[in-house]
Amino acid sequence: MYTDPNYKGQDIIHPIPGKVEGYLSPEELNHIKKLYAGKVTLCDHWIGVFLDRVRAMGLYENSLIIFITDHGAPFGEHGYIKKAEPGLYQYLVHIPLIIRHPEGLGAGKRFTSLVETTEIFPTVLDFMKVQQPPKIHGTSLLPLMAGKVPSIRGYAYMGHFKRNWAVTDGTWKFILNFDKGKTNELYHLKGDPEEKNNLLEKEPQKVVELELELRRFVAGLR
Repeated sequence: MYTDPNYKGQDIIHPIPGKVEGYLSPEELNHIKKLYAGKVTLCDHWIGVFLDRVRAMGLYENSLIIFITDHGAPFGEHGYIKKAEPGLYQYLVHIPLIIRHPEGLGAGKRFTSLVETTEIFPTVLDFMKVQQPPKIHGTSLLPLMAGKVPSIRGYAYMGHFKRNWAVTDGTWKFILNFDKGKTNELYHLKGDPEEKNNLLEKEPQKVVELELELRRFVAGLR
């Protein structure tokens, strides 16, 4: 649907996650982006089909509908394509979350508060009025959607198993890398949303603050 008709290269439908350099030419990378855009349009279409069926079954008006994904898909940003370790950058970890509540909680609003995928489970339990089990990591989003609380968490956490961890307060983001030879990273997301300027050396106090928060969080996991 979106590809250049003059493109003469290969149709790389499923590129191998990893470094772009030495693997893909600029033309191939651009073609892959166009193919992915077509995939997004395909998903849009079938989500519409799904919602139409929900309406036809008489379930739309009393259902909580949540649209979310597990991760993003970088296409050359920071030199990586797709879900490639060790890239805990915004292109990978900042994902969509759309919730349609049958009673209209939060309808038409966009919230800037930090949330995580761990919030989905307790939100569904809260909606169903089911008691939450102990020691779950997330918090129901319904109070936030209803305007009863301004936020539910001060930090969001993310990680690649045995590769790196990251934490953000929405303004600053710290990435703790475990790979030998790879430095840690600090970014000011408000002024540098593409995370191009590593401020690790310029903001030592912020590094200490966020690394301490990150290590405390991980140490408290059960």
